[in-house]
Amino acid sequence: MRSQPTARRRFSRIVLFLLAPAMISALVGQAYSLKSVKWKNPPVPYYVNASNADVSEAEAEAAIRHGADAWSVQSNASFAFAYAGRTTGSAAQYNGRNEVFFSTEANGATLATTYYWSSSATGELLDFDIKFYDGGFRFFTGTAGCSSGAYIEDVATHEFGHGLGLNHSSIEDATMYGTTGWCSQNWRTLHSDDIAGIEALYPPGGASPTPPAAPSNLAAARNAASPTSAVDLSWSDNSTNEDRFLIERSLDGAVFVQVASLPAGTRTYTDSGLVAATTYVYRVRAANAAGFSGYTNLASVTTAAASTAPPSAPTAVSPANGATGVSVEADLAWSSSGATSYDVYFGTSSSPPAYATGLTSPSLPLPALSAATTYYWRVVARNAFGSTPGSVWSFTTKAVRAKGKARS
Repeated sequence: MRSQPTARRRFSRIVLFLLAPAMISALVGQAYSLKSVKWKNPPVPYYVNASNADVSEAEAEAAIRHGADAWSVQSNASFAFAYAGRTTGSAAQYNGRNEVFFSTEANGATLATTYYWSSSATGELLDFDIKFYDGGFRFFTGTAGCSSGAYIEDVATHEFGHGLGLNHSSIEDATMYGTTGWCSQNWRTLHSDDIAGIEALYPPGGASPTPPAAPSNLAAARNAASPTSAVDLSWSDNSTNEDRFLIERSLDGAVFVQVASLPAGTRTYTDSGLVAATTYVYRVRAANAAGFSGYTNLASVTTAAASTAPPSAPTAVSPANGATGVSVEADLAWSSSGATSYDVYFGTSSSPPAYATGLTSPSLPLPALSAATTYYWRVVARNAFGSTPGSVWSFTTKAVRAKGKARS
């Protein structure tokens, strides 16, 4: 049985040393330090809420991605972060989504904080969030123009190091060293100690695996059983080396949220719990340890509007109205659109009495009937907006054939 994830708050803090960088004193002792947790199945997706008070969202997003990519681009570790798109998340919480965001809070000399959650039984990392304290510091991007602040690229590189399982290093020039100075650009370039740390956690493999080929032919349609609240997706699987398929959904075709991770070989998915009369846009991609494939085409669908009318009048399916020679073992079946329950009236009178109420299926099994007998029945269909009665139908059972006497 899998244990509950363990929340770990403030995996580490980045402390901005307020003196000039030349005055930072190095610590003496062990170099890189590893936490007892790591990711089981890289690449590790992350999302960015780029809203901040200092630079454009596009600049912030690019700088954060630069920091994440440094760990795979500058090392041979069998690990990579993978950008999964924008998010509106703005709080550190265990929700299965690794999110990076800016906060209007200030936290003393702390530039940013990484939070993580892991399994206490397996040591597997399950979720991490990175918070930039935008209320306490001014952030910049690029390589010029910074004054009494910090570059997002450098802070992000350091924090993503915590997100993959590294503690602080005791080497002053290392990215994972615990303090930095105003506008330093030292952390965006990994030190050999940083590289040794990530490669100790995620040893380089042999032949480099390749990402899977992109799926294609994504189609989206209303779910027949729940057209107001569910969508059926289907796509073509064009790879043989994927580990999973990732389903992403959007309301505007620009900001997507991952809604499902499915096993290799999956080609269909039903997305449920949706809002009626709403247009959703979907895309799908495959993933394995080497990275992500490209996306499918975008597929959009609009859920049906919720009904505000009573159901349609029921119609007889079996036995047909006026049928003769019906088996004495016959059952009843009918159809109606928009109904949630049914009341059935049945008997040998042309005004049949109530027989069953509150049925949720458009069919009713009957006991053995009498031969050569005419039966009458009708159905009342109901939903939250009213009821609609059907006509009175009839059918006649077949007569039992008399047995003749044998002649000698």
